[in-house]
Amino acid sequence: MKRLRLTLILLLVCALPLSAAAQENGDSLPIRFTRDFGYAAGGKIQGTFSIKVRETDDLDLIAVDFLVDGSVAFTDTEPPYRYQFNTANYTEGAHTLSAVGYKADGTSLRSSEFSREFISSEEIRF
Repeated sequence: MKRLRLTLILLLVCALPLSAAAQENGDSLPIRFTRDFGYAAGGKIQGTFSIKVRETDDLDLIAVDFLVDGSVAFTDTEPPYRYQFNTANYTEGAHTLSAVGYKADGTSLRSSEFSREFISSEEIRF
């Protein structure tokens, strides 16, 4: 019974898409957070992940800054705008992720912020 419960939990975690989308209104940059390879459950992550700008055709973007804890971690100047990172390259603990897109007319769009706790592989419990 315990083994069946563990199997069901693992299947559920794998089946649920890991995604956090920014609020979509005229003043925000729509982003998506995805797991490329690794562990993600309950806001805790470990491995390789990406932050991507969605639906850039109507935004007229020329660059996007991807921020970790308010500091620019990567600037992408060509679509598709994406930042791929590995949690091992950052300190363990809570981190805030977001993005700022720059338009050709000089204005900028800010995404919503979201937080994840970066953990080590030793902390992963099944």
